[in-house]
Amino acid sequence: MTDKEPCLLRAMKQLCPILCLCAATNGCVSTDGFGDTDSGKSETAQPTIQSWPAAAATNVAPNLSLLAVQAVDYAELESSFALALIDRETKEQWPLLARKTSCQAIGWQTGYCIAAKPAEPLKKEHAYEIQLIPKTLAKVSGSSLWTSAFTTGSQNDATAPTLQQPDCMLDEAALLGACLLRQDTRLSLRTKSSEATRLWLKTGEVTQTAIANNDAATLVLEKLEPNTAIMATLFAADAADNLSFQRLELRTSERLASVTISRVMANPSTAEPTQEFVELYNFGNESIDIAGFSLTDDPYEAGDTLSEGPMLSPGARVLITPRSFQSSAAAIPIPTGIPLFRVDESVARGGLKNSGETLYLRDRQGQRLSATPAVEHPKQDGCLVRSTADTRSEATQYFYPRPEFPCRPGKAPDNSQ
Repeated sequence: MTDKEPCLLRAMKQLCPILCLCAATNGCVSTDGFGDTDSGKSETAQPTIQSWPAAAATNVAPNLSLLAVQAVDYAELESSFALALIDRETKEQWPLLARKTSCQAIGWQTGYCIAAKPAEPLKKEHAYEIQLIPKTLAKVSGSSLWTSAFTTGSQNDATAPTLQQPDCMLDEAALLGACLLRQDTRLSLRTKSSEATRLWLKTGEVTQTAIANNDAATLVLEKLEPNTAIMATLFAADAADNLSFQRLELRTSERLASVTISRVMANPSTAEPTQEFVELYNFGNESIDIAGFSLTDDPYEAGDTLSEGPMLSPGARVLITPRSFQSSAAAIPIPTGIPLFRVDESVARGGLKNSGETLYLRDRQGQRLSATPAVEHPKQDGCLVRSTADTRSEATQYFYPRPEFPCRPGKAPDNSQ
């Protein structure tokens, strides 16, 4: 064994768990936080690492102005690592200039970041590799612990990015190059670009960021007041730092009904889809008539409309079930007296997918009240449960990281999950 090998092994042990799942060519492998072991405890989620340009990116502008790496939960990233760019043909390091910047300035809303700028234009139609190298091993050949490859295109880029119009969902409004979801305390702007683009949505002192890697990206303004005008500017920059921007006049909706999707049972141990259900929760201070509300897994269709039923009082919960749902046949206890709103033969199209799907709850006017993330339901009789930190959003951080097992419909979530 050479002198460098034990040094590298020691470094790898010290830097886990951030890099212990990283592969040499495919970047970092991370769990999604919703997995479950046989013992009922979640597996330890590994911090995600991503890069700009993104892993496997193609046709990157040779006049690339920024290289960057982000780690979600590793504060020592910049102090522990050096950033290197390798010519994959010659195996030589490309000269870089250190670039001190924040994750938000790069296009990532959170995390810890390290950045650099190529000291000279890259070769055209050429393969490169971004490497993270422990600073203690920066001079040791082959000592990288994480890599991300990309290839350049045939031409430099001198044109500012143009945002493309996505297909707007049923409850979104079309803007120039974007779709807007208006809610009472949130504005969600969804857009896409024909090239990898860094996005910043600025309003006053608030800036929301996202990166669109040749696909759609969403920027969200939160903690707003109902029926309030918001003046914003959307900036877009490509790999060569060509910049475009547009002014936006936005407005939140009137106050919406205080009803949210609080639980999803997609994988019952008894009959599917007849014993599946979705739980709604009134988190407000007034009773809500939910007759006429709709639930769907199709962002472009209204879906199942709830028939007439009892008012949903403050703090109350109700189950949306298939027509043939039987409380007595459920493998988990259904509390006596909890209202059931029955829809067609299944909730959503053909039942709820165990592999996960986004659900949308809308009011009688078609405005979105709540949504859930498309996460897998791996364990029978376990429920996806909202933490209630945000009652409208479908983002995974607003749901408990492990399925509730066994599911406890009609009750407040167990904060010890």
